[in-house]
Amino acid sequence: VGVKPGEVDAALRVFCGIIDKRRRSDGAVEEDGAMALRPFTPFLTSMLDHLHHMTTSQVRRLFLLLFAVGRGNDGDEGGNAVGGTTGSMGGAVTDIVIRKHLALAPFAKKRIGIIGTVAYAVSRSSLLQEQQETIDEENDMAETEATCLAGSAAIASSPIIKEIRDMIDSAYSHCKPAGDSSGSNNISSVGSAFSDGSAMAFMLDELCHAVKGGRLAGPLREWL
Repeated sequence: VGVKPGEVDAALRVFCGIIDKRRRSDGAVEEDGAMALRPFTPFLTSMLDHLHHMTTSQVRRLFLLLFAVGRGNDGDEGGNAVGGTTGSMGGAVTDIVIRKHLALAPFAKKRIGIIGTVAYAVSRSSLLQEQQETIDEENDMAETEATCLAGSAAIASSPIIKEIRDMIDSAYSHCKPAGDSSGSNNISSVGSAFSDGSAMAFMLDELCHAVKGGRLAGPLREWL
């Protein structure tokens, strides 16, 4: 990006702080941080041109910022259905960047697509978790086992879960070592890929990082 890594880290931390919902001392939400950050979207998008200069954590934070800022533009905030979906991964530009890097052979390039894919899964999981909290609040008022089960089933069957799984599957197919034409995601193929290619190893590491941090929706953790 043309500056010291520490300066980039500091800038991204500031942006992440803005994304967090601002709260008054009494705990009430004062302003949506994503809305406040939207004027900086062109600047954040321009940083996609410098991904190859960034560290893994910096790339991860940038993608998460772009997905968070783009969420409202995709209509997620306006819909109340669990099955609300987006047409692209946080915007056409971000979508193209991720898919382009996944298709590139050099690991240094492919890692960017992998980070973006997992960041997409984390961002969409955050939306599901917010919807789950809303359902839980409604269920607490109803206080019936049937409504609790219905809410969990609605999250598990959400089209958002399918979106995330499809993206992870797509990234996996781009990370398989050369000569592996298997279409199945079985344990033996994953194990051989882990020892044969750094891309697959890196993808598994990113997924583990997301799971360990509790940032993936329950149905996704079970699937993985």
